[in-house]
Amino acid sequence: MSMETLVRDAGKVLATLTTRNDASVVTSKGCKVYFPTRFADRFLAEVGVSNFCVGLFVIVVDNYYALVNVNAMVALNPSSTKTITFKDTEYFEMSFNAGAVVIESLELVQNNDILYRLYDELFSKGKIPWYVGYEDLANLYDTAKEFAGANVGENPEVIQLLTSLVSRNVNNRLQYYRSVVNTRKDLIDNPPAFVPLKSVMYSATNTVNKLVGSYFSEGVVSSLLYPTTRVEPLERILTA
Repeated sequence: MSMETLVRDAGKVLATLTTRNDASVVTSKGCKVYFPTRFADRFLAEVGVSNFCVGLFVIVVDNYYALVNVNAMVALNPSSTKTITFKDTEYFEMSFNAGAVVIESLELVQNNDILYRLYDELFSKGKIPWYVGYEDLANLYDTAKEFAGANVGENPEVIQLLTSLVSRNVNNRLQYYRSVVNTRKDLIDNPPAFVPLKSVMYSATNTVNKLVGSYFSEGVVSSLLYPTTRVEPLERILTA
């Protein structure tokens, strides 16, 4: 199955899933679940005798997929598991036969540690799975209050700001994506590239910021390759 041919349609996927009285979710047609293998190294997943993944994975049925976005660990019960590679990134592919339990229970345990792990992986390191789009990233913490017991998502403007900072023009990663997207259709046809928030190369906006941080060597290289063309307020104050 090629990921590039998949169509996002939550309605078609949900139509094949049934929630039972014991809060488990069963598939009627069979499905597959995908998430990056690195999640297991970041304590965002566990694969083995027991299988858990943070609620940031996709469920694929036929040629359609739906994103699960829940700030909690979700217990999965796959019939088989293997790894695949897509765009130089390894993913777990969990297969579920028709009639099998996909999610063991929708009664999830609150754990606010997950919120920082998600921030570190997605924003700080800029490692965004292929199935997480611009709006999905901005809505990352919408369920934090209910499922993680934290108020992180109560001010969505903060998360939206972080999203705008790490989202860049795919043809010029020094240019913010917000400056080139004009319609909602652009979000699908021309999705953004993502850069790490802690990247000196892309996130520091002036020479002073690049040189006074923790990564001096990277800051020097970035300053020489991409010299700033305007003086920012901080630089004006320091040189006054």
